[in-house]
Amino acid sequence: MMNWEQQRDNNIAKRDSAMEEARLARMESAAKTHRTLDLPQATAAQMELFAVAPNHFDYVEKLLSDLPRKRQREHFRNVWLRAYHSVKDDGSISFSLGNKQARIANTTLRDVLTNRLEAVFEQYRISVSWLLERKHYSANLAMQKPVDSQGLHFYLLGERQLKEIAYKLALHFNGLQSDFVEDCANQKAVGLLSAVDFSRLSSELHRLCADVCKNIGFPLKSQHRLEEGKRLSVQQQEGELLRVVCEKYWFRTLRSTQKRLIEHLAIGCGEVSAKVSPYISTGALSDYRNQQKANLEYLKQMIIENIDDPSEQVELMAMWQKSSGNPAIRFNEMMNRLRGVDEWATEKGYVSLFLTMTAPSSFHATHNNGTNNKKWKGADPRTTHAYLSKNWAQLRALFAKRGIGFFGMRGVEPHHDATPHWHLLVYVKAEDKEEVIRLFKSKALELDGDEFGAKKHRCRVDEIDPAKGSAVSYIAKYIAKNIYAGNQKDETSDEVEGLKLDENVQRVRAWANLWGIRQFQFYGNPPISVWRELRKLEKWQLDDVDDKTIADAQAVCDVSCFASYLELQGGAMAKREDQPLCVEYEESEPNQYGETRKKIVGVKNRFSFASVRTNLKNWVIKKGTVADVATDANAETTETNKERSDAWTCVSNCNRSKIEQKVKNALLPVGFMINRSQIDLLIKHKRLRLNDFQWICYENDHVFIKEEKIPLFSVKKFSQKVTGFWERLGKM
Repeated sequence: MMNWEQQRDNNIAKRDSAMEEARLARMESAAKTHRTLDLPQATAAQMELFAVAPNHFDYVEKLLSDLPRKRQREHFRNVWLRAYHSVKDDGSISFSLGNKQARIANTTLRDVLTNRLEAVFEQYRISVSWLLERKHYSANLAMQKPVDSQGLHFYLLGERQLKEIAYKLALHFNGLQSDFVEDCANQKAVGLLSAVDFSRLSSELHRLCADVCKNIGFPLKSQHRLEEGKRLSVQQQEGELLRVVCEKYWFRTLRSTQKRLIEHLAIGCGEVSAKVSPYISTGALSDYRNQQKANLEYLKQMIIENIDDPSEQVELMAMWQKSSGNPAIRFNEMMNRLRGVDEWATEKGYVSLFLTMTAPSSFHATHNNGTNNKKWKGADPRTTHAYLSKNWAQLRALFAKRGIGFFGMRGVEPHHDATPHWHLLVYVKAEDKEEVIRLFKSKALELDGDEFGAKKHRCRVDEIDPAKGSAVSYIAKYIAKNIYAGNQKDETSDEVEGLKLDENVQRVRAWANLWGIRQFQFYGNPPISVWRELRKLEKWQLDDVDDKTIADAQAVCDVSCFASYLELQGGAMAKREDQPLCVEYEESEPNQYGETRKKIVGVKNRFSFASVRTNLKNWVIKKGTVADVATDANAETTETNKERSDAWTCVSNCNRSKIEQKVKNALLPVGFMINRSQIDLLIKHKRLRLNDFQWICYENDHVFIKEEKIPLFSVKKFSQKVTGFWERLGKM
């Protein structure tokens, strides 16, 4: 009679024998059917897929045949392979034959191509294909045209196609506004409109354009205010009306939306995770690095010149290195500011809490092990950030109702799958600490608070013990791995295993740049702009200013004591109107959209009305090097300036008004209007396209309309070549 050990060994031997027989049978079956990969131009992923699962190769290729681009098909083959190799060996015959891995990989691929991608596309209701179907457009056409997410693959369009659509959108809104003005003029001519009615016409025109923008998937910034019933100023309405007829505005909008859509798709496909590419996809990171490289090249090529004294020039790169745009300067400024706040809070008897707030699991696309999260509902980082912002706003309201004073700093950091979470450094009175913790946990767990692991992972509270270290040292690592690693660049990130802090910083900054998320923000503190302006001042500039508050503030800012500056401004949580010092503004010239901005020119005392200017010179950015300018302004010659770039236009301000008048006269019969930026393009390129067959030309100081049929790139034909992915996928 065998003992249990012998029986165990016999069972293991039988299992191994059965597995070996099954493996030999599979190899013999493949040999009999001559199962070889007969693809001369097979990709690396195709060869690997065929090697590990030849019986499933045709099925996977059939699923991917609906994708219109080779690069996409290759990406999803890698998705399948990652799912295949992620399955752990459980000792079963199914695993040894590869059937278990293939089944899980097939399920993963089907889930990605249907549920997850559908959840992403559902949030981008983009409809621009109707622009390509006819030469004339109307508001009714734009409002009635259904959203066609399958006919035009917006995320596949190149830069040329985006510019084509941007031009047609600008032309369309130009026509809408022209038709509206013409219709109003006709109504006034027959007495249907009075002078009183003209006050509401601008709002009606703005509302019409806003509705069309929302219908095509690109709502204006003021859309949420319109939906809430809030009124816009005349300047805001005119600014947006000028934007929708600007080709450059539409191209920027289209390109920004497309980049975020592509990244959102990468998140849905599992391309953004700790196992593949943490925080941001490989393609988006490459684009960010290329853009940063281009930005540095631009800074190296440009200089700033004093308008009043052209001999005074400074390299733009040198000025950038000294500004808060430099990550090292920004890091040092933030740490100094945080230290000052902490010193002031400690002196006043406040205690510090470090709170971490994480969104529910339905906002997370990928698990830590790289597998897809089935609870994910298609949220992108901006949606999650908006959810956390709303929670924080409601939490602040709860504090205010209970009379709880608080101040500190908040930071936003991505998880490995690009889902943001918040860190909150909060200073409160000791007697309010327990109530703050209770309210925070209640609000953080308000949505799906009963799900598994919610209390442990979604609301973390750390009470900072001064005996072990200050809040500055506690939060320093979070700032270092998100802004500037400095001397810690060779250390490893605590979010992603094996990722150096220097690489972590690049990826996080690329993530924040792509999604437009502000990483760090102080609250309950005086504005940093006053601090920066005071640090620019020199003592001689205060000789003519008889104001002790400004002098004392300049002295403490000059020695980088933010705690003293905070005290001079009335302390933390002081209202803006109670803070003695503020920045002094000057209104700038209107831009191409008729909008002005406030330009900082100095610092003033709200109560004594004393002020001091910090910007004493007017500068202009030019291309060139500092060595290109003669030392004597009066000795400037053509020879000394031969390296400067030529002016892009020969038109001066004197005769520009004449050209603009000629343009208006020429366009009056055809019913078109063009803005200042389009006139600039006309002057530069000598002609500007109005529609498919009409051009406005500028030659020899003459402006005229020319009819010339030039075939445009047909995005409609392009979309017809793109296979109807969703339609055929449903037939499979």
